[in-house]
Amino acid sequence: MEKKKVLLVFSIFIYFWAGLVFGEIKPVVDDVRAKGVLFVAFSPDGRYLASGSDETIKIWDVRSGRLVKTFEGHSYDVRSVAFSPDGRYLASGSEDNTIKIWEVASGRLVKTLKGHSREVMSVAFSPDGRYLASGSLDDTIKIWEVGSGRLVKTLEGEDIFSVAFSPVSYTHLRAHETSLHLVCRLLLE
Repeated sequence: MEKKKVLLVFSIFIYFWAGLVFGEIKPVVDDVRAKGVLFVAFSPDGRYLASGSDETIKIWDVRSGRLVKTFEGHSYDVRSVAFSPDGRYLASGSEDNTIKIWEVASGRLVKTLKGHSREVMSVAFSPDGRYLASGSLDDTIKIWEVGSGRLVKTLEGEDIFSVAFSPVSYTHLRAHETSLHLVCRLLLE
């Protein structure tokens, strides 16, 4: 049977575990000690893992566990990160109420998106990479055009903790403390 990688986040360490193979689990990344790991995301090709525990984002090589890059620029804790579908960009949402878009290869900050009045808890790219959704504790989901940074649409909800696009259309999900909502057929064009 083929082994598949599964990621476990436990306390202050990041662990990798090969699915269906039980045995000793050892930390691959143990450099994040202050607050523990707040989020993780794999690059689309599976080569890199983004993690964060404070105002920084760290990019790790999955095979070696080696730290590749650190992105700095947020003034408060980063709560979410997402790779673009082509893996060229990384979006981060923070308690500083902003979304930042980074170029993965260079680590360069491409743009900062402002518009939320409270913490940005989640970010997600659309399947084609043209749009970015951000969910915030300001009770809104904002849809941004990635290329221009233009705010396309604001949707109202309550305490948005997570957003995700469907892989087959611009349908997306939002989640808050007590329930999950499906927002169907968001027309962006």
